[in-house]
Amino acid sequence: MNLTVTAEGIETLDQVRVLLKMHCTHFQGFLFGQPLPKEELAAYLLREFNSDISESESLPPIIRAS
Repeated sequence: MNLTVTAEGIETLDQVRVLLKMHCTHFQGFLFGQPLPKEELAAYLLREFNSDISESESLPPIIRAS
């Protein structure tokens, strides 16, 4: 079917590991971030894009920025 599927509700790295074994490559959930009101989105994106790339080095390899 050639579909891209996003696994939702991911809260642990163990869940990511299982999904990776199943060849799932798209995830979302509390492991990656809390829900954000739309009014705060622009400020969040500006902070993230302007943050020092070295901050991501402390994250587990599976969720580091590439």
